[in-house]
Amino acid sequence: MYETDCWKGAFINDLVRDLHFNSYLELGIGGASTWNAISCANKIGVDNNPGVQIPGVIHNTTDEYFKSLDPSVRFDITFIDAHHEKHQVKRDFFNCWQHLNTNGLIIMHDINPPTVENTLETACGNCFEFWIDLVKSCRSNVGCFKGKASADQYDTVGLYFKKNEVLDLQDLFNKDYSYEYFNSNRDTYVTQVELTYENIIAIFSKS
Repeated sequence: MYETDCWKGAFINDLVRDLHFNSYLELGIGGASTWNAISCANKIGVDNNPGVQIPGVIHNTTDEYFKSLDPSVRFDITFIDAHHEKHQVKRDFFNCWQHLNTNGLIIMHDINPPTVENTLETACGNCFEFWIDLVKSCRSNVGCFKGKASADQYDTVGLYFKKNEVLDLQDLFNKDYSYEYFNSNRDTYVTQVELTYENIIAIFSKS
């Protein structure tokens, strides 16, 4: 685990270094604490907030960015932390997946809201519902990493490891789940798929 509140940037930067990734895409820059911590040869960010004036960050919605992106462009690792509504997260995930190299990694924030109040779109939103279906449908390709312990919760990211699978973009991930269901089954969708940093590196060493 990491001691800093900005652990996601340190975590992703460690992965870029240790897995020799050369290309990184970040959706949703926010205060840029994650973005600023990452050193990568090819680094692109997308944020529709015109107030984010950072070299390498494109001012656009994620949908419009992918619509204009050359189909041949590929990334080694992507981080999804833009709009926290589940249908948008689904679109961001599949767009990232289509532009992800085999043996690449998608990281998603806000998949583990600690309370129902955290499911507001201004907090974690309801992207936990997308995460539930992703675990159900692609369990062998997913994991969770708990980055930093706080007084009453862990801040968690979801991980998706791309191998040689094919995903049906039409049929997957169309169900609705209540927060009560997620909270009652948190062990299934978070704890039981939790990985250590060493576990993550080992997955790639076997690829």
